[in-house]
Amino acid sequence: MVRVPQTSAEWKKALIAIKKDYLERKYRSCLKQCLDLLGGAKVARTAQAVHLIYLHFYAASTLESQLRCLHQASEFRMELLKQAQDHYYRASVLAEAELENVGYLLRSSAASSLTNSQYSFMSSRDSLSTRMSSPAPTIESEDIEKRLSITNHSTPAEPYVRPDSPT
Repeated sequence: MVRVPQTSAEWKKALIAIKKDYLERKYRSCLKQCLDLLGGAKVARTAQAVHLIYLHFYAASTLESQLRCLHQASEFRMELLKQAQDHYYRASVLAEAELENVGYLLRSSAASSLTNSQYSFMSSRDSLSTRMSSPAPTIESEDIEKRLSITNHSTPAEPYVRPDSPT
């Protein structure tokens, strides 16, 4: 059994070694390291979600690279393809769970910052506006704006004249 990294620096070294093996097309070594670390991470529980996503992704990519050189009718090819699909699925599930977790943390920190700063009406912090402080636009909000602009054609608007226009 491989020694599971305990610190973030050890994880960084291990993941760099995996990526190096993958880029050098040492697929067997890369897959072995990924599977060993995944097995050890289940026991040790020292891995963060991003480490597990990385390991599953490289395991799936390695399996996919290995099956490319196999004959199309090979049964082993289908087995590798199913394993790769399983690793991609696990990486996807972990990534979605982590995004939900981060979204929850951002929403809860935003809510707590609103309640903490509701009494400070005009602070210097409130006057600054950044892209990071506002939520990202969603498709739904864009659709609502489009619908509103389409239904609001009852009064014709004056054409906008730019101040730097020569006319």
